[in-house]
Amino acid sequence: MTNKNVATGNLEQLNGNIIMAPETIETIAAIAVKDVRGVRHLNGAIMDGVTEFFSRNQAKSNGVYLSGTSDHLVIDLYCTVVYGYPIPQVALEIQEKIKEQVLYSCDLVISEVNVHIVKIVSEDQKEENILNEIGVN
Repeated sequence: MTNKNVATGNLEQLNGNIIMAPETIETIAAIAVKDVRGVRHLNGAIMDGVTEFFSRNQAKSNGVYLSGTSDHLVIDLYCTVVYGYPIPQVALEIQEKIKEQVLYSCDLVISEVNVHIVKIVSEDQKEENILNEIGVN
């Protein structure tokens, strides 16, 4: 879960400070992963959407969690990978894309990107079958 005490983006500028919420960095990381071949989807968004619907809780996760301090930012990412793709290569590409995109977008260095492969699915497995398996439909 997001640590609200993470000092992520207190950037002092000539005209004032720029403060970035942890959710902003989590969203950037989630978007960066969308183009990685072999990643089916991020885990967390589906179940948290159901939880949000029933609890009316505004906090929503997308399978990306930021923690740490301003000197040592850590991202934990939970995803489903398509069978047949080399997991070490997929995970390495995820790590590189997240670090690169957060640096480019926020001028922040991510110290660690921990990739958690939650599930493997076949290439032709439809998204609705995945939703049924995890009990959403």
